[in-house]
Amino acid sequence: MESALDNEKLFIFAYDDIDSIIYFEKPLKAYWKKYGKNITEVIVESFIEYDSLIKRCEEFSLNLKNAAIKAGGEKYAELLLLAYRQVMAAHKLVIDENGENLYISKECFSNGCAATVDVTYPSAPMFLILQY
Repeated sequence: MESALDNEKLFIFAYDDIDSIIYFEKPLKAYWKKYGKNITEVIVESFIEYDSLIKRCEEFSLNLKNAAIKAGGEKYAELLLLAYRQVMAAHKLVIDENGENLYISKECFSNGCAATVDVTYPSAPMFLILQY
């Protein structure tokens, strides 16, 4: 008899945006390009490191959920975990011309503006609490 685990498949999707953000009229590259790797190398590396990466993500999610349950209960924790993922997805990690990391809010639907107050303001508490 086959178990559900015997049927597991892993698909990795990636998007190579040439310039990740135009910031103060300067094109900035995505963080994954910081060390000179190409998209294929990054995909292969993520596949090789999948087990350790997913374990770290699961540990982080569990710790965040437990802290949220302690602060406000089970329903609060469910909402907080959803909000966390939404906040993180509304930002892009890039490198500036000095090689410094920038985590900038990015419009997904409108005209792709970066660092707009309508995204930055509601997401700021998450970054303040988690000290990113």
